[in-house]
Amino acid sequence: MPIENTKYNELKDKAQRWKNRAEQFEEECESLKTRLDDSELECETLRFKLDELADELATNANLVKQLSKEKKHLEDKFNKSRYTVDRELLSKDGQIERLTALLEDYKERYKEVREDNRELRQQNSQRN
Repeated sequence: MPIENTKYNELKDKAQRWKNRAEQFEEECESLKTRLDDSELECETLRFKLDELADELATNANLVKQLSKEKKHLEDKFNKSRYTVDRELLSKDGQIERLTALLEDYKERYKEVREDNRELRQQNSQRN
């Protein structure tokens, strides 16, 4: 019987090792399942964030388009305004030149009238 007891004990030890090994694999399997669940949750969170970023990117792209249109509109408005101001400046410069020429002409006429007036007074004083 001792041989049978020895074989029984060996089988019993072997069975215990297999049981321990199976329990260890079950623990590792549970650990891996937990890590997988955590990874899936993290993946969902990252997908949600990615969707938010994609929405934000689309919104930003639309804002960039709107700003680009607004910039173009303002540039056109500025250029038109600048053209109008330049045209008005040229017109005012022309008016200034005409008025300056008129002023010079009036000054010249005033000198002539004054000279004529002086001559008339001298003639009148010589007659008297």
